[in-house]
Amino acid sequence: MSAPENLLLRLVRVLGFFEKDIKLYLTLVRSGPLTAKELSKITGVPYSKLYSLMLRLQREGLITIETGKRPKVYKAQPPLKIFDRFRDIFNIMLKELQQIFEELQEQYMLAYKGVLVEKPAIVIEGDAIFKLILNMTMRAKRLLYIASPFKELLFTGHAKALSNVKAEVKVLVTPPVLREARDYVIMAKLSFEKIRVKEKMFGYGLISENEVLLVVKDRGMLKGMHSTYEYFIEIAKVYFDYLWADSKPFMLI
Repeated sequence: MSAPENLLLRLVRVLGFFEKDIKLYLTLVRSGPLTAKELSKITGVPYSKLYSLMLRLQREGLITIETGKRPKVYKAQPPLKIFDRFRDIFNIMLKELQQIFEELQEQYMLAYKGVLVEKPAIVIEGDAIFKLILNMTMRAKRLLYIASPFKELLFTGHAKALSNVKAEVKVLVTPPVLREARDYVIMAKLSFEKIRVKEKMFGYGLISENEVLLVVKDRGMLKGMHSTYEYFIEIAKVYFDYLWADSKPFMLI
């Protein structure tokens, strides 16, 4: 097989295809519609095994079988159609794989806490931010400081998680999110002295004794930086204390 064909084979093996599958499909792509006898002669695949192999390729959407003719004629589906299908499958697989590795990265950074590895912080986006907020909240033992100018990060699931936290909790919000903060505070069972209002904040922060998450908005999209590096955690704590001292009491509206 050529180098591109070997690459194709390596990729589709992840989806459960084998060398014979690719050989049969590529033969139909390059030679046009063929009968089983013609396919067997060109590819060297035994005629006795061809029928079951072609049925499988039909089920997987790589070929079609014209059953109205005798003998049956096999046709390849357009390569770009196959590419679109494989791309969708790979995207789903990559998303699932990303979630696995994000969880592994969290475990890794906690295990290497205080050790400056190649990247002392990782960048996360989208749904992974919400998941990390919940995980950090559940891991907090001594303290949990939250600063949020973004109403979407004052979500119900986090408020419920906060209601079970034993750590010291402090929450800072901005005036535009006071309405959401009201329900959030009630659901989280926070006392009023644990939440204050700061006129302006450039982004979201979540700080515990072992890790820190900073989130900003870039063209409307949430993007975050997570770290377990002690130096970053201490900087975040100092800055939060400054914001807290410069904030106003929260009033239930």
